[in-house]
Amino acid sequence: MNELELIKAFAEIEGVKVELCEAQDGHYFISKQGEYNPITYLALNCAARDKYCVEASYYSGNEIELEIFDNDCAVIQSKWVNSKEEIPRAVIECIVKANKQRR
Repeated sequence: MNELELIKAFAEIEGVKVELCEAQDGHYFISKQGEYNPITYLALNCAARDKYCVEASYYSGNEIELEIFDNDCAVIQSKWVNSKEEIPRAVIECIVKANKQRR
């Protein structure tokens, strides 16, 4: 999934109506509150991480595992990243993929 598809899928999960806009520097989504990007807007990303219980485990060698658990503490979605900069996108990816699995 590219970034725009990922953002749109997350917005649908959240029930946020977004509109795709085009600018000289690329495309972006806007909602009633303004530009909508849960990958680059860290407050929105952290709120999503808390709401969907995305857990991060840090290992040696800069490896980070993100996991979402179900009510029985079983992992329903997991993703490994190699840097902290990759975490915001990986959080949204985990949420979108977990949502598809739950359907």
